[in-house]
Amino acid sequence: MIVISVLSLKGGVGKTSETLGLASAAGAKGLSTLVIDLDPQGNATSLLRARARGATVADVLAKPTKETITSAAAPSAWKLKSGRVDVVASDPRVIRFDAWIEGKAFTPKLRRAIRQLEGYDVVLIDCPPSTGALSREALAASDFAVIVTTPSYFGAQGAESALVAIEEIQSTVNPDLQFAGIVVNRLKEKTEEHRWRKKELTSIYGSGALLKPALPDRVAVQQAESAGEPIHRMKSSGAREISEIYDKAKKKDADAATLAIREINTGILVVPTAPLRRWLGQLSNRNAQGEYYLTDVIASAVADGMPVASVHPGADWETLGVNSKVQLAQLERIHHGNLAHALLENGVTLIDPARIDVRGQLSCGRDV
Repeated sequence: MIVISVLSLKGGVGKTSETLGLASAAGAKGLSTLVIDLDPQGNATSLLRARARGATVADVLAKPTKETITSAAAPSAWKLKSGRVDVVASDPRVIRFDAWIEGKAFTPKLRRAIRQLEGYDVVLIDCPPSTGALSREALAASDFAVIVTTPSYFGAQGAESALVAIEEIQSTVNPDLQFAGIVVNRLKEKTEEHRWRKKELTSIYGSGALLKPALPDRVAVQQAESAGEPIHRMKSSGAREISEIYDKAKKKDADAATLAIREINTGILVVPTAPLRRWLGQLSNRNAQGEYYLTDVIASAVADGMPVASVHPGADWETLGVNSKVQLAQLERIHHGNLAHALLENGVTLIDPARIDVRGQLSCGRDV
């Protein structure tokens, strides 16, 4: 089961539309998908037209048990050929869980409930547009975090604040959280302002941080929401264009069984030069993406009878690549978070574990 938080710290950028687009793509692929609506506004709940069962996301946070979250997961009104989309409905009462007191110990509740879930391939969390406790609850429970923004001045500011929140959670309660990237939504490529803002986002966060392609501004998204239907069921050319983008995000070449696999190849390969040259010549782009996959050389090695061994990292963060200063800063924050965790486990008192910066070797006694 993969858990993904969709967040933005500015309202009106299409965060809920992104959540529902991903849910539509997952459902179209035959995956069992759960949308958790943490936004007190409840837009995802309304658009999915959930058949309420009584319990809501507020009840899940109040009592994070398997029984509560299972009873809160209600079927949506979406009609899908194979997969299904359920929803844990929002509730105005959930706002009382959004109070964030700086310096107070944070004990994630939603993560405890989600870990007891059964029967879902994907969980999508629609976060509120703030850095309160609800967004932190979502990030603490997630494997991946996606930031949604628009090509505007305030959109870029919201993305920066969301990235800070992700880094904070990575360095404290969820070091395995991965930043999946930034979705540029409602892009009007012909507009000079939008093109400039997109370049600005690239210069700030690096091209690797922006998910490609950007989502164009299409009326089909609003039409799908008005009709209460997944974007994949809409018939217009704009709907097909948006659907294809979401399909790419959900990996066209992977079926439900493949997406359920939790072990992945990091792309770090150690291969003898001579056979590698031969195997590279055998690579093919006959797949849905039309791309060449370097990892296909593993199949060539097996076919040639060459032994293949895998090395398992101690933690996901050990496999992270660094292609920008932002990613380097994220990795360093995770490293210092791990150091802080080890010191706390050894009895060292830290006033603010999120702000520790250790260089070199540090030896400490208890209760320093």
